Amino acid sequence: MTGVVAVAVCVALLVGGAVACRATEQVTTAMRVAAAVERLGARDAVSVTARLDASPRRIERYLAHRAGPRAQPWRLREQARLLADLEFAAAVRADGPLRELPDSARLDTAAALSFGGRDVLGVKSVDDELYVRVGLEALATEVGHRGPVLRHAPELEELTDDLPSSLHVAQSALRGRWVRVDPAAFGEFAEVLGGESGEPAERLTRSTSVLTTADVQRHLADAVRATLTGHGSVRDGGTRDGAERVTVTLPARDAALGLAAALRPIAHRLGDPDLTRLEHAPDHRVDLDLALRHGALSTLTVDLARLDPDAPADAGPLPLRLEFAPGEVTRVAAPGGARELHPQDLLAALTYATLREPELSSLLHTLRTLEL
Repeated sequence: MTGVVAVAVCVALLVGGAVACRATEQVTTAMRVAAAVERLGARDAVSVTARLDASPRRIERYLAHRAGPRAQPWRLREQARLLADLEFAAAVRADGPLRELPDSARLDTAAALSFGGRDVLGVKSVDDELYVRVGLEALATEVGHRGPVLRHAPELEELTDDLPSSLHVAQSALRGRWVRVDPAAFGEFAEVLGGESGEPAERLTRSTSVLTTADVQRHLADAVRATLTGHGSVRDGGTRDGAERVTVTLPARDAALGLAAALRPIAHRLGDPDLTRLEHAPDHRVDLDLALRHGALSTLTVDLARLDPDAPADAGPLPLRLEFAPGEVTRVAAPGGARELHPQDLLAALTYATLREPELSSLLHTLRTLEL
């Protein structure tokens, strides 16, 4: 999720980089886009919300086209429902206007993931401290009781009532409350338990640098700017629903190759994402549809199907909609009373649980990889 935070924020602040126009008729439109981004960047806090702008039925049809005849209809319906309800919200805050930040500036962030109800996952990076909250009960309610953790979420929460006071922080974590974590400690602990370098826990450890390291944020921002500037063109889309419309067009493969090359030097610090997926982007043009409201960037919509190399030609669109606004859609502040969760305390709590309920033994294996 941390990569999504950074990319979404970068798009909010850098889409104006595409206004390096080469045609005279584009200058006026380009200037409007640049001014809209500047107005958003003049704030010390900006938020972005991301969701698929499609009905469950539309998403199910797309998934069915992509999956082929062997797909199980009930599973596609369930996946479509979750994707239609999925909402990601993030906010960034600084000590001054975002557009004026030096490389050494600290950028506090907060992000939350939900399925239309309670947040199932929360992450905050504030004052160089990382906080997390995982709502196992809420997640199990939304996605079903699957996997060793979610399958036993109710029993696990009930067993935490009997934990000793020395494991109070682990109890809080298992009950879906905010805790402070050292991601490096959890990555190393996963290897001690038998995990291998490169497994999800260790990759998660490194990917938190997107939230906590200024130079990684700057490099990622520059990569997005260079991609938009080098490959984007702009055209006026008129006015609709009270907002000015502008379309930024990118050749998908050229833009993806440029972005992959720019990200490769910091790939290890991003959790080693599969950049070959970018290199296999379809060889056609992709439109970023922008809405400018009251002079500021308001929304950006892109058809994910145009970026999917495996999407059949008749699968139809799958629009992703990003909404931008000044302020904090999710609060960027250190959670009150959050204490540091040590991995050995979590292990002790889960060991206690397995002694009481042997069927929970799979939880210890899950801790090695942080898989739900």
